[in-house]
Amino acid sequence: MFPTALEIYRKLPQTNCAKCLLPSCLAFAAALIAGRKKVRDCPDLMPEIAVELTANFSPPDPMEIEQAQFIDKLQKKMAAIDFKTVAPLIGGRVKNDRININSLGKDFIFDHRGNMESECHHIPWVQVPILSYITYKTYADITGSWISFREIREG
Repeated sequence: MFPTALEIYRKLPQTNCAKCLLPSCLAFAAALIAGRKKVRDCPDLMPEIAVELTANFSPPDPMEIEQAQFIDKLQKKMAAIDFKTVAPLIGGRVKNDRININSLGKDFIFDHRGNMESECHHIPWVQVPILSYITYKTYADITGSWISFREIREG
């Protein structure tokens, strides 16, 4: 067990990237102890450290495991995507061998490993639909209309 935030902090990437929506890795460690954050909220955590920390804090929810497996599947598909061909079909643009998609008024940038960067959301409920859209191959026109996940084929 990791009794202090400092001991947890030593296991974290210590980049203070704020992808977890907190200003620093030390703040994340404190939030983890307090139960306000989950281990999976640190996207840059090395898998073996994530397993170690998760074992000490909470068992993964079956839905979280399923979601992680689905994201992993989509991320693997990204390796085969030709961004320069796909970008014009989905209203995206390519820069520095990454594809940029504007959704919900914000830019979401993906690399060939399916990693997402954004100035706002770093959570699966945003990552999954955009990764699905990039990798699905039908490249339907963007309508601007909101639909539920049930309306997305294989969603």
